[in-house]
Amino acid sequence: MSTVHPANRLTKDPMSTRKQIAVPPDARKRDALDTTTVKGNSVVKVNEKKFGKSIESDSTKPPRRQYRNLKHRPRFSQLLVWTVMIVSPSLFIVLAILTVRLNRTPADSYKGFAITEAIKGGVTAWPIIFAAIAAQSLKQLASYKVERGVRMITLEQLTGSHSVGAAIKQPLFLRRFDWISIALLCLWSFSPLASQAMQRMSYLDYVYKNDTTTVAYVDTTIYNGFFENTSQSETEQALFIVSLLAPNATQASPMDTWNSTKIPLLNTISDGWSPVQANITSEFSSLLGIVFERPDNFTSDNLYQADDSILEVVMQSSYLTTSNCTPQITMSKQDINRTISQSGAFLSESPSGTLPMSLAVFGTPSQTPDGQFTQLPAILTYSSVIDTASFSGTDGVVPQYSYMACNMTQTFVDSQVSCYGDQCRVVKMRPSRNVTALSNFTPSSHPAFIDSFVNVTSPTTQGSYSFIEQYITDPNFLLETGDESNIPGRTNVNITEVPLPDFQQRLSLLINTYWQAGFAPNFQTAGLSSTEFSTISFKFADAIYFESYYAYITSAGWVAVLFISSIILLAAGIASVFLDVHTIGPDVLGFANSMLRKSKYMDLPEVDGTLSGADRARALADVKVMMQDVKPDSRVGKIALGTVSLGTRRLTTGRLYR
Repeated sequence: MSTVHPANRLTKDPMSTRKQIAVPPDARKRDALDTTTVKGNSVVKVNEKKFGKSIESDSTKPPRRQYRNLKHRPRFSQLLVWTVMIVSPSLFIVLAILTVRLNRTPADSYKGFAITEAIKGGVTAWPIIFAAIAAQSLKQLASYKVERGVRMITLEQLTGSHSVGAAIKQPLFLRRFDWISIALLCLWSFSPLASQAMQRMSYLDYVYKNDTTTVAYVDTTIYNGFFENTSQSETEQALFIVSLLAPNATQASPMDTWNSTKIPLLNTISDGWSPVQANITSEFSSLLGIVFERPDNFTSDNLYQADDSILEVVMQSSYLTTSNCTPQITMSKQDINRTISQSGAFLSESPSGTLPMSLAVFGTPSQTPDGQFTQLPAILTYSSVIDTASFSGTDGVVPQYSYMACNMTQTFVDSQVSCYGDQCRVVKMRPSRNVTALSNFTPSSHPAFIDSFVNVTSPTTQGSYSFIEQYITDPNFLLETGDESNIPGRTNVNITEVPLPDFQQRLSLLINTYWQAGFAPNFQTAGLSSTEFSTISFKFADAIYFESYYAYITSAGWVAVLFISSIILLAAGIASVFLDVHTIGPDVLGFANSMLRKSKYMDLPEVDGTLSGADRARALADVKVMMQDVKPDSRVGKIALGTVSLGTRRLTTGRLYR
């Protein structure tokens, strides 16, 4: 079936001899009248000349154009994009909140593992999501502004800012640095900042959880009845000798060989707390420390349990002090006995005969209503033979002794002990308050103690010096090697050569070490157990316990960076949706096919002018274009973007172009 122009319907059959009806003027001006014939699925274009007829087939003609009004009707794909632009930043806000809640969570928790894995994924996803949303938002802003009029330089800035690198190089290429450039740089800086924030906002470290607990420790302020039980003397003697044999580093350490805490000497008259410096070697009251029970979970083998938990406790203890010793005088044993007998005391001698000592307590102790005894003044006498050769008895030589008399007192102190893991030390001390001093030296107990003390390390050979005498002369005598005279029983001990302050400090140290071993000898090496408190005297003290464990730590600063970055990205996404809703023109910015519109060098099929750049790209998907020389035959060529056809000329070097 063919159709003809209405004007042709007024003419006669061209084979007829009848007069033809005139053709309308507008039809005369046409070069030819178009007619179309539909055959099957093809369209045939018919050119009818003014005189005669000629028919030729041409390419398929596009369907008739459809016209539409500019009304925004979002499609499903657009709704999906809007949803992603709002939901994605919200997920990072949730991640920041979860990281805050993760703070101080144990490292072995599933919650910590899950959030850590989410952070790892977020580090990868953030720059991708940020670039997509930020670039789309800027492009949508450009589309919104271009409908209302915008400067070309601003349009270039908005459409060209699609990454961190583009935001940096754009001011250089455009040679323009204004507030828009600054704003774009600030916007894109949140992409690397947030990535760094996610990598640094949570990490693993040891943290402390404070709690209170009760600590039991051996009571050294009461009467020491150990020396009345001779069956335990071997245990105490072993503790005493091992302490003397300990290396110098152990003797100078705040803890003894079995990790019990030593109590330093309180060298101040102040009633307040006095600090004990950690980096200064302290003079300890004893080579043995105070045994106390630590919490069961204070140290742990758990991978996520630290070994540097902190325990702080104040313990009350006492130690014996020798002071105000008289100058050394030389006396015979007979004269010494005569002197001390005046105070009701008697000498306790070592088997070797070199170390006679005595302890005299003056007066009768009075008992307080709570059963305690008030402290009485005590005098300790110390004698050491000067020349062991006099023991031979030849030529009627009487052995001579160096004799001293010293005050013996019991000092009560409060010591604050701090433990870091299994390492403890006294950090500050003060005189004990509201404590009635006890008399550990009663007439019935002191002979047993002194007698045991002078015999603990004494050799049985007459004239051989004991460990006590050798230690007072030189505390390192047992650690020296290569000299046979330094073995126990050496003959070169001379107490008269020891300065009086050193003598008093060393004698007090030895007496306290032996005295300390008598309170709980069976627990000194094994530690204190609450199941066996009935066998010893102990005290209770409140302690502050800082449990150390491996946990997730949240950095508030880096979480704030991620949170602010996510809020800004969410605001950009919401703004993009708002601008998209209020933009009615087709989305053509940023698409290459937008440059081909109405170009006279493009042989393109007809497409709907209201299509967006993406829809137009799909419609022109198979069109091949090239930057070419559209004036190949001219002396000066012309550069333009056009479709590729037979005879298309590529650009060449050495040719002039305009």
